[in-house]
Amino acid sequence: TRKARDRSKGRPEKRTVRAEPLRSGRPAQASLVPEGAPPLVSPRLFEALKAWRKTEAQKRRIPAFRILTDRALTALAAQRPRSEVELLEVPGIGPTIVQKYGRELLGIVGEGT
Repeated sequence: TRKARDRSKGRPEKRTVRAEPLRSGRPAQASLVPEGAPPLVSPRLFEALKAWRKTEAQKRRIPAFRILTDRALTALAAQRPRSEVELLEVPGIGPTIVQKYGRELLGIVGEGT
């Protein structure tokens, strides 16, 4: 290759230097905690949600992330919804999740507050 020939002849290697850092091309991710929400996620509530998810995944014999992702659990613990309508506002939770697990999730969140 040209680089190999240049090195063998003692020529300095040409390098490109970028003035600006590279961007990934992906949009910045929004914060999981909405305005007005408690600033911190309760570790106790998050762990309770993870334990529930693990038990549910074992019952259904599927990976835990197929029940809810860690990101959805974090958002759930941060937003602490009190109704199915509020539950639908949590990123990662849609109508199917609310239909399958809504009452259980609201019960866990209600106990964790």
